[in-house]
Amino acid sequence: MIFMKIIMIVLVAAMITIAYNQTLVNKEFSHKSLLPYSNIDRDEDDAIVTYGVKKISSKYNITNVTIKVKDCNESIAGKYVPTSKSIIICKNFINYIKYYYKYLKLEDYNKSVNATILFILYHEYAHMFDDLYDLPIVGNEEIAADQFAALNLLDDYMLYNYLEAYKQLIDDTSDIPAWDEHPTYRQHYYNLLCLLYGYDSDTYSKFKGELHDRAERCDYEYNSISTAWSELLD
Repeated sequence: MIFMKIIMIVLVAAMITIAYNQTLVNKEFSHKSLLPYSNIDRDEDDAIVTYGVKKISSKYNITNVTIKVKDCNESIAGKYVPTSKSIIICKNFINYIKYYYKYLKLEDYNKSVNATILFILYHEYAHMFDDLYDLPIVGNEEIAADQFAALNLLDDYMLYNYLEAYKQLIDDTSDIPAWDEHPTYRQHYYNLLCLLYGYDSDTYSKFKGELHDRAERCDYEYNSISTAWSELLD
């Protein structure tokens, strides 16, 4: 079980037969409704992935990308494959979080599951953009990809639900090595919590104490990161 928890949080990654959140996964988001240049391997578990693909395809006019929901032999949640310009979301990881999240204290189980799947998808899209456009990323690429994913979850009103589940996982899991390119689990959590608080400090005022002195800078962090990604992909 500890091994599987570690798999879950190597997100940076970080994912149906789900009881879908119908406010986000509407019937109109069928395979046929995808933009014609976005290819996706249809599967009973990919409805929320389809939603995310449709959103990113429309928002950034991205073409010639293949998205696959499939079992993975590696202990990962998902990956971008530069040689094939494809993103893979691991079905066995989706099945794992669907099972494990039932044991967490969550406000909305379905929304937290969907938010986690979308976070992984958006994170891998960030790696894809970096590869396709040779983006001038300053700093750690994994942290930048986390930021891109978080900004898009804010659009979906689901970053809170992702962090709610993630926080409970890291409280019960050994951290990754400090030398790894991914941020530690707690750094990942607090980096994204700061974006959430900076986005709407009134709604998420309960996190001010948890962020300590950093809370004063979260508005600046959110605005600078949001502006940077907008300009990079303009």
